[in-house]
Amino acid sequence: MTAYVVAPFQTSTGITLSSGDTMEVQNLGTASNTTILNGGQETIDFGGTAKSTTISSGGLETVLGTASNTTILNGGQQTIDGGGVAQNTTISSGGLQTVFKDGMSVSTTISNGGLEIVSSAADANLTRVSSGGVLSITSEGHATSTTVFNGGVELVQNGANSTFVSSGGSEVIFSGGQGFGDQILSGGSVTVSRFSGETSGAVFNGGVLTVLSNASAVQVTVSSGALLVLSGSVFANAVGNFNTIASGGREVLSANSFDSGTTISHGGSQVVLSGGLASANISGLQIVSSGGSVSAGQVIGNGGEQDVFGTTSSQIISSGGKQVVESGGVDHAATIFSGGEQDVFGSADSAALSGGTQVVESGGSTFVTFISSGGTEVVSSGGLASATFVSSGGLEIVSAGGSDRITTISNGGQEQLFGSASQDTVASGGSQIVENGGLANQTHLLNGGSQVVLSGGLTSGTGIDAGGTEIVSAGGSASQTTIQAGGLEIVSSGGSDSSATISNGGEQDVAGLANHAQIGGKSSNSRAPPSTPRCCPAARRSCNPAALLSREWSAAAAR
Repeated sequence: MTAYVVAPFQTSTGITLSSGDTMEVQNLGTASNTTILNGGQETIDFGGTAKSTTISSGGLETVLGTASNTTILNGGQQTIDGGGVAQNTTISSGGLQTVFKDGMSVSTTISNGGLEIVSSAADANLTRVSSGGVLSITSEGHATSTTVFNGGVELVQNGANSTFVSSGGSEVIFSGGQGFGDQILSGGSVTVSRFSGETSGAVFNGGVLTVLSNASAVQVTVSSGALLVLSGSVFANAVGNFNTIASGGREVLSANSFDSGTTISHGGSQVVLSGGLASANISGLQIVSSGGSVSAGQVIGNGGEQDVFGTTSSQIISSGGKQVVESGGVDHAATIFSGGEQDVFGSADSAALSGGTQVVESGGSTFVTFISSGGTEVVSSGGLASATFVSSGGLEIVSAGGSDRITTISNGGQEQLFGSASQDTVASGGSQIVENGGLANQTHLLNGGSQVVLSGGLTSGTGIDAGGTEIVSAGGSASQTTIQAGGLEIVSSGGSDSSATISNGGEQDVAGLANHAQIGGKSSNSRAPPSTPRCCPAARRSCNPAALLSREWSAAAAR
């Protein structure tokens, strides 16, 4: 049992401390190449220096001054306290370095089962943690610029800044811990657990950041090939705020997760699973799964797309943005601006098209769509639009095989019908164009409303009120039209009408063919027999159909 003292300005070299041996390195003293065996102890006082010490099993070094290039072997221990600093320490399997209040470790390397514990307002800087090594940042401890790789682990209970987690490395932030500016590289993973958070971090290609219940990720950037997962529980949400999903990056929100203010960049994607809730600015892809939800007022911007398998409401689709309501998906009250598009394979209601486009795909349906200011609704084959309102500058196109019902067209709005429509209403300034192959059933033309039946078009049961007009062009056909007082049907040359009912004061001008009309008003027919009275539409004066009929029969008898 020997007690060594290295006094100020003295240097010791190559001393081995065995069981019961001690060494004190005083202020301005230096000890080099010391070996501490089982039961040996070395103390480095404030101002003292130890270089290239080897600490074996059962050996102990206490650093209040400075220690550099120390090697801690299995069972060896180094304690840094009271302002002490340890530099370039290597901790191997079973070795332990403990950093206490105001102590600091710099450039420690931990591997093969080594352990560094940083606590009580102590700091660890530039630590490297690899295979089987562990860096534990406990209460009030702090770590900066740690590198964790190849099986290494960092446990953060207080604070860690600018950790680099690469292939095979992992960081776990827990119980009040906070990560700042972490860099998660390919193959690295960071888990943020209860009552902890990650702020201003970055996840790169192949890296994964997982946020559990009662934890948060704030202002994190997720790059191409990287993944951010929010995974809450029934007891508490996982939370994300103001994150950025860059091109090729992905974010997944599972049940009991909430993300707000996140920007999904072009090429990035966010998946909202059942029970998740998101509020994002969308320039990339957002997928809303069945049971998933998004907040009202989300903006789908240029290059952005939202695929809806669940339910969305009050989404804003701006120029270059697209919303796809998939089969089984539901959207309520979207606003679609010029250059924006909504494709509906499921169902959508109360959409407002202000210059934008809505496409009702096969199997899709819409209800109460408002179309104005250059907006267009296209009803594809197999699609159904109900209770649409088409007004100033709006256009509804019903394609062959598509269906429309109970649409109201007014004030400069137009419907182009290649498919079928039923029970539409055309008000003042509105027009319904029945194209080749189109069928309009029971359209109601109000004052100032018009219906044009082009070649190959067909109408049935059109009702024409005072001031309403139906024009049957060459090749077009109308049947069972009802013309009220003040209403007008024009059957052009080559057009035809069958079984019209013309009320007193109603008018049918025929240059084509009209058959089986029931007449209570004026009628003209270029191929009519004497039984059909002929009136002069140009004169626009009243006539007596019975008197005209009597005169024409008398003239025929004389001939």
